[in-house]
Amino acid sequence: MERIAKLVKEDRDKNFIAKNKDGLTVNRWVSTGFLAASATTNETAFLTYKIARSLGIVAFDNQARV
Repeated sequence: MERIAKLVKEDRDKNFIAKNKDGLTVNRWVSTGFLAASATTNETAFLTYKIARSLGIVAFDNQARV
């Protein structure tokens, strides 16, 4: 877990985009995606989505859609 947390932070710090070229705040992290499982509860899915979005991850998909 510590290694994963370290690598996530390292990549986010390196690739996080706070503002676009026009100076508008966008707060996005486009170098990483997130794939969630479909066999979870609605509550777990909601929290997973919120965590991914709070990190700024733009590419978020769910196994149920695939």
